Amino acid sequence: MLWESDHGSAVEDVGHEVAMDGAGNLYFGATTQGSFEGQPFLGTGAYNLVLSKLSSGGTTLWTKQFAEDLMAGLAVDAAGNAYVAGAFSLHKLSTAGVVQWSLDMAGVDATLRLYGVAVAGDGSGVYAVGYLNGTDEVRLLKYSTAGVLLWSRDLGSDVTTGLDRRMRVASDGDGNAAIVASERDDDRVRWLLAAHYTAAGTKSWERRVQHVSRAFDVAIDGSGNVLAVGSNGITAWSSTGTQLWQQDGSAYGGLSSRGDLAVGGDGSLFLSTSAYVDAVLSPVLLRLQADGAPIWSDIPPFGALGTFSFPGLFTGDLLVDGAGHVVMIETVATAADLNDVKVMKLAVDEPGTRQVVILVTPDAAAPVTATCEETQVIVDHVLGTGAQFEGLEEAGDHTFSFSAPAVPVGNG
Repeated sequence: MLWESDHGSAVEDVGHEVAMDGAGNLYFGATTQGSFEGQPFLGTGAYNLVLSKLSSGGTTLWTKQFAEDLMAGLAVDAAGNAYVAGAFSLHKLSTAGVVQWSLDMAGVDATLRLYGVAVAGDGSGVYAVGYLNGTDEVRLLKYSTAGVLLWSRDLGSDVTTGLDRRMRVASDGDGNAAIVASERDDDRVRWLLAAHYTAAGTKSWERRVQHVSRAFDVAIDGSGNVLAVGSNGITAWSSTGTQLWQQDGSAYGGLSSRGDLAVGGDGSLFLSTSAYVDAVLSPVLLRLQADGAPIWSDIPPFGALGTFSFPGLFTGDLLVDGAGHVVMIETVATAADLNDVKVMKLAVDEPGTRQVVILVTPDAAAPVTATCEETQVIVDHVLGTGAQFEGLEEAGDHTFSFSAPAVPVGNG
């Protein structure tokens, strides 16, 4: 762990989103029921929307609070302008935290509820995705950077009888948009719905995956491939809509509550989710291969890099910065049985001391053998790629400390 920072009020707070500008500064979005970081609670409703800016080292630079809304989405452009979506509103703030404009979604449609936002990769505007309360129609909107509505598209659907209200949007370098949502048909069969639009608003393609109870996230990699996360796992399509691969959710220990995906500049994939570890709800971070198969998974901050013992955490958004560090936002259950927000930056690929623990069962029929996937130092012996250590007939845990130039591939 490079650093962690805690944020919140004296009452309930939930961390949702995290984003980064071109200078490496971080932004996070949250929902609060109180005075967050000393900001006054606004309005008479039960919740306020919160946006905070942090330095790359985790120092709070400023915090803004908006009345009577829930955090729905956050995106930041390279210049540091932040676009924050509440369920009922959309705002643009400058890099200094000055509100440039605010839009009430009731002015677009009184039934519109937002669930996600993304900056168009070509700089042509900002996307917002939501649904129409009552008809459950998925709607994608595109605004100019000045807050002018450029176009909106209702997705339309062959499966129209219900929408599980979770949807996200992402954009690629050409300004194309991909959205993901979840829906159910007359027979209560659930589907993950993914769609791709050009920057001008033309639908390129639409795809569905059956037997998905929820849609969680969508990302676009450097090749324009669309990666959709649902409770069934991850499905990848090419920019033209051809399915490339699919990984079942069981590969990630199940994705029943949430799954957020981040793509690094080098194409690396990271997935955050929540799972019960020793009867405590905890965030889990997984690094994935190009086909979505897990390389490793762990509870931050990765064993030898520190101790992670905060009870009752569940995961929020994540990102990968230019140095390959992972930034995660979590919600922490405090001793007072309230929730606070935790932001962490993790060095997942830097050299460091790590451990491999090998459990040898008493009835092992043959010496246990393990293969090094990369050059490592184990105790006093240097092992090159493909080298082995063996002869561990004794039952119990056998621990080896080693220094590695990168995270080991697979489990030790």
